[in-house]
Amino acid sequence: MKVKKIIENIITIIATESHNVRRDVNLIAILVLAPLFYSFFYSSVYLNKVERDVPMAVVDLDKTFSSRELIRLLDANSNISVKSELEFPDEKLLRNGMVQGIIVIPKYYERKLKRHEKNTIKVYLNTSRFLISNDLNKGINETVASINEKIKTSLFKAKGFTTEQSRILSEPVELEIRNLFNLLDSYGYYLIPAVLILILHQTLLIGISESIANSRETNEIIRWKRNYGIMTTLTAKGIYYTLLYSVYLLFFTIIIFPLFGIDFKGNYIVLIITGFLFLGSVVYFGIFISSFFKKKLYALQIMALTSYPIFLFSGYSWKLDAMPILIKSLSYAVPFTPYINLFTKLSQAGAGFKNLMPEIFHLIILILIYLYASYIRIHKLNEV
Repeated sequence: MKVKKIIENIITIIATESHNVRRDVNLIAILVLAPLFYSFFYSSVYLNKVERDVPMAVVDLDKTFSSRELIRLLDANSNISVKSELEFPDEKLLRNGMVQGIIVIPKYYERKLKRHEKNTIKVYLNTSRFLISNDLNKGINETVASINEKIKTSLFKAKGFTTEQSRILSEPVELEIRNLFNLLDSYGYYLIPAVLILILHQTLLIGISESIANSRETNEIIRWKRNYGIMTTLTAKGIYYTLLYSVYLLFFTIIIFPLFGIDFKGNYIVLIITGFLFLGSVVYFGIFISSFFKKKLYALQIMALTSYPIFLFSGYSWKLDAMPILIKSLSYAVPFTPYINLFTKLSQAGAGFKNLMPEIFHLIILILIYLYASYIRIHKLNEV
């Protein structure tokens, strides 16, 4: 009978929480509209996924057939778009962003090629935007490497070797690189999954914080112990918000991923189970933190400012090992950190439970810590 009563209380609390969310415009905006809107909005920014045709300028001091051929090959590279030819390397074009790089083809370029002498091509890159400069640098290196290989091959053919023998001799060690997961080296594959998980984390964190802060504002929180029991109430709220946001997790992987051309390589059973752990840890993390706010406005102001720090501290854009110990310690306390690593392995590499155990244990520990911390904190509030 006692178990039956607890289950009835949990169902009652879930129904009450659902009613409170539906009648609160702020919670509807945060918990329902925001995840949908931001999932489409942020993903659409990386719709093309791969950056192409980075603008660059060329200074051709040689003006020969070989230099013009080099310019043609550069422009033919998918990463590069030759926008203009200059008389000298004008760095003002780099500063004002009209081009992202300037390549200088030296005088006597063709003569040195025919004499098999060393040529030095200068490249000026706008490295203040390093992602773009990396793409441009990659395109230039690929183009120059193809020219070098062609020259080496022609030299060996002139010595009497066959075409195949010349190709092998010109490149005795061939490098074969296979991208196993992010096949196109695209920003979309890299950023969209992380952004979607951050949307889940932050909207749920803000929503639960608004709800708990409202309970403090109306003094409802001090009646939890008397009405249904603190642990029963915490369990019910955890179930409600976890189930609500698990729908978004499936929506992101089933609808948003295919819509923006991203493959989900993982198992959906693994996704649901690990997703429950992640969402549950976020719920109790949010309950504990927000229990210190007496006003909804304060909770919203503070939680809304945590998005960028949480993303930066997660180790997704900059590895944790390179961060100060204090920041690393703080990052391990946030559910987003273990789950973004887990979700990347699951969604892009198709990892299973065996490969995800460190992150799973991390999430379980966070759930237990924040559930216990929330219980102690609300118990103290009920004693006031």
